[in-house]
Amino acid sequence: MKTKTIYETADGKTFEDEALAQQHEFAVLRETPWLILAGASAEEITDAINGENPTLADAIEATANAVIRERRERGEFKRTPRPKVSDVVAATDPESRGFDGPTGAE
Repeated sequence: MKTKTIYETADGKTFEDEALAQQHEFAVLRETPWLILAGASAEEITDAINGENPTLADAIEATANAVIRERRERGEFKRTPRPKVSDVVAATDPESRGFDGPTGAE
């Protein structure tokens, strides 16, 4: 009888060689990270968040970055410019708005 080891990747493909399985997972993660997320359970995602499943954590991060990148390209995520310091001072400084103080009239 012969024993055979089979390696299954996160996307369900099987390989007889561990190095080929790892190479496939890295390629999938780089090109289509969301495929790794397809079969992930809530427990596996929790493990990824807690640092116990770095491959899934990388897939989550890569997927989020891809979604953000695509939304920015479509114009959904427009970064608002920061106000100039002089504008903030002008808005909060009473003297810059022509406020002379109390008139003294009661």
